[in-house]
Amino acid sequence: MVTSNPLLKREESFTGTTDTTMSLNGTVNKTGILLLICMATAAYGWNTPGLGGGLLLVGVLGGFVLSLVAIFKRLIWPAPKQPFA
Repeated sequence: MVTSNPLLKREESFTGTTDTTMSLNGTVNKTGILLLICMATAAYGWNTPGLGGGLLLVGVLGGFVLSLVAIFKRLIWPAPKQPFA
């Protein structure tokens, strides 16, 4: 895969290290939980007009800092150099 994104250039980001497989039931459960969290935070933000400037700036700056950390930090848990069977 050819990309200029530094997060996607690392081969370690695509290797799996777990022995468990993904099930349909687990996927549906996690999707439902994330959808409920998303709906709850959207409803809170929609009904609270005073959230405008301050918290928006905190979220934007926090997301920017986290993206810089994800791009430039060294790997904490490098993937093993074993080929998949």
